[in-house]
Amino acid sequence: MSNQDQHELPPGAPTKAQPTAPGLSPEGAARRRFARAGVGGSGIIMTLASAPGMATTVCRPPSGFLSGTWASNHPQAQSCYGGKPADWTAYKDKWVAYARTDSATLFSRVFACTGNTLGLKDYSLYQIVSGDTGSNDRNEVAKYIVTALLNARANATPVLTEAKVFAIWNEYTQKLSFTPNAGAKAWTGADIVTYLKSTMVGYTG
Repeated sequence: MSNQDQHELPPGAPTKAQPTAPGLSPEGAARRRFARAGVGGSGIIMTLASAPGMATTVCRPPSGFLSGTWASNHPQAQSCYGGKPADWTAYKDKWVAYARTDSATLFSRVFACTGNTLGLKDYSLYQIVSGDTGSNDRNEVAKYIVTALLNARANATPVLTEAKVFAIWNEYTQKLSFTPNAGAKAWTGADIVTYLKSTMVGYTG
C-alpha cells in the first residue's frame, strides 16, 4: 500500500482546511466549531466546545510518557481535549465536519494492514471505533488508534499529531509493538492503548 493510499482523505472530506479566525489556536478553532454546532452531549462534543481549562487532560508525547525527567524539562503542561471511542461513535455524523474523516471509510484505506492486522482490512472506521471487530483487534489497539486519529485531526491532542498516530500504527502492524524513542523498551499493544487513553478525557489510568 502506498503512503498516498494510507493518508488519502475520505470521500466527502473538505479539500481545504477550514479557516481559522485570527488569534485563535487550532485547539481554539476546534472548540469554536463544536460550539457553533449547538450540539449537546458528552465527551468530544463537550470537550472541544468547553472553555479552556475545562474537560481537559494533561498529556505527554510518546517519547515522554514514561520519562521521569520529561515533566521537569517541560514545566508548561500540555492539555489534550481528546474524546473517547464512545464519544466519537455517539456522533459519527460529525466526523467529517470535525475530523475530516468519513466514518464509512474502510480501515485499510487509511491504515496499513499487514499479516498481523490483515483481519481488520474490511471493517469501516466506525466499526473499528465501536469495537465491532470480534477478536481481530488485539488489545483494541486499532480502536484506540482510530480514535486518536480523529482527535488529532480535530486538533484536540497537541502532543499526538496525525503523523505520530500513523507512526505508532505502522510500527505496531509490523512488529505488534512500538518503541517510543531510541533505547526505550518496546510497548506492547496494551501499553500503546494505555498511552493513547492518556490523551483522552475521562480516563484516569
